[in-house]
Amino acid sequence: MNVLPNLIDFGTLFDNWQGKLADSAAVLGTVVALWVIFIPIAIWLRRVDNKDKQKFVYLPLIDDQKEQFVYKIDVYTASEKRKGGTKGCPIMSVTGELHREALRVLSDGIREHLGDILEIELSLEGPKTVTPWLLRRVIITDMSCNVSYIFVTSETILPHKEPTSIELAKKDQLAYQQNFVKTNLSRKFLDDHLWMSVVKRKTDTNFSRLQRFGVCFCLLFLTMISNAMFYGVGEGGQSASDTITIGPIKLSVNTLFTSMLGAVVVVPVSAAVTIFFLKSKKRKSASESEERNSSKETGTEQQSDAQCESIDDTAVDPNDLGIVIRPKKCADLETPGTEGGIINPASTPLVPQQSELPSAGFQLPYWFQYIGWALVLGSMLGAGVFLVFYAMQWGKEKSQQWLLSFVLSFVQTAFLVQPLKVALIGFILIVLFRKDYDVENFTLIRVRYFNETLQREGVAFLYELEAKDRQNPVRKAAINATLKLVLTVLLLLLQYCICYGNIDPGMFRLHKSVKTHLNYDDFASVTGTASQLYSVINSSILPAVYPSSATFLVSDGCGYRLSRV
Repeated sequence: MNVLPNLIDFGTLFDNWQGKLADSAAVLGTVVALWVIFIPIAIWLRRVDNKDKQKFVYLPLIDDQKEQFVYKIDVYTASEKRKGGTKGCPIMSVTGELHREALRVLSDGIREHLGDILEIELSLEGPKTVTPWLLRRVIITDMSCNVSYIFVTSETILPHKEPTSIELAKKDQLAYQQNFVKTNLSRKFLDDHLWMSVVKRKTDTNFSRLQRFGVCFCLLFLTMISNAMFYGVGEGGQSASDTITIGPIKLSVNTLFTSMLGAVVVVPVSAAVTIFFLKSKKRKSASESEERNSSKETGTEQQSDAQCESIDDTAVDPNDLGIVIRPKKCADLETPGTEGGIINPASTPLVPQQSELPSAGFQLPYWFQYIGWALVLGSMLGAGVFLVFYAMQWGKEKSQQWLLSFVLSFVQTAFLVQPLKVALIGFILIVLFRKDYDVENFTLIRVRYFNETLQREGVAFLYELEAKDRQNPVRKAAINATLKLVLTVLLLLLQYCICYGNIDPGMFRLHKSVKTHLNYDDFASVTGTASQLYSVINSSILPAVYPSSATFLVSDGCGYRLSRV
């Protein structure tokens, strides 16, 4: 078995190098074209990344003030195809476990810490012709303790109607909400398919479009050089005829080993680049540092309502839209059912112990991104140069054949195999494990649950409920049964493959011939007494086993009668 890669003879490579370079013009032109188009596309993606930063940044609302307690609000509207957006002015009020805020222009006007957020109220104001708002989800993050609250709804917010109340979601609501599979499968496909994620991006992630594009080109050049290293290796030899049969699938031993060696060339570098880009910390910009310093120096002098109105002279005035914002003194209302501001005993502590926190994963320093870019550029330049060397050594005909076969293989992999792989893995994770990609970036999530001990509803962290479910004996039994079922199916598939690989096609014809000459249908039709069975044996079975024409053969003339019947 030959698993050595194609070698380059540098002793004769540069003899008549101009003629060899002309013969390898197809490969040379492809490599140079890829190098050239990388630069303008990278510049364009850099600009798109800057626009993405503005898209995912948290902005202050029009009636916002500098307050001690800060809450981030993520609002998810339904799909654009359903025309879920609205041009109206959304109004929202947030109800906490300790306080209840007034209706504001998507602002809770925080004056005191709300505790656990239990409910929000939403309404829609504006012109009479404003379209309804198809709201899907609202996520509020308490920045004082980095805790997120998710509110799921499928209701349509109608304009000029009473506020719509949305309670804090339960664990089951997050896993079985409307259009859960469709929404998350689309998110999974756009985020995990590298080439698609470069074009369209829906999530705020540390893995930018430009970095994804760099990984794509790194994979492309490494795949090209690994394909060239083992192109035509072992063809026509003894190893080419050696195959491994797994059921109906036949694999050449030489092809299997060359594929494994090609993966050794591609996977380590591409995986390292992906990890360096994905796990490196974001570098804090100068504007963020200046904003943080200015917010500390501002103090409490900007707390008056008059200064609040002059925060942004260009902002839309809610009074112009006919919106009435209740004054500050009306905002500090006690939440119904809190019994004088006492926290619900069924709720777990808002600030968990450090030992109970789920693992957040590791992060690398920011400068690892520079190492990633060095690997990307090095792989592009190094692989491109050696591709030209291979083409010069092969000649015109073989280099063109390799280029054509690689292009067809790449198109098949990028636009057929990878989408199917991403869709299959995403479908398994979403349907079986109910993984929600909208909330995966939120570490601490509070949800409603029913406390069986106190017989009342409370609020707890999602990871606490998941840990409790894992200890449920019914859940453990279900997981064990599912695991046994999967192992049984795998065993059946293995048995099928073994039987399929060792089956003799002639056995079926032999079995059918014996049944035909022994008149098996007459024997199987016996349903009566022993005398009827004896009659069938005398008329059908015995003449076939003891024909008058041959002494040791049965009636087909081929089968030997080895013993007495």
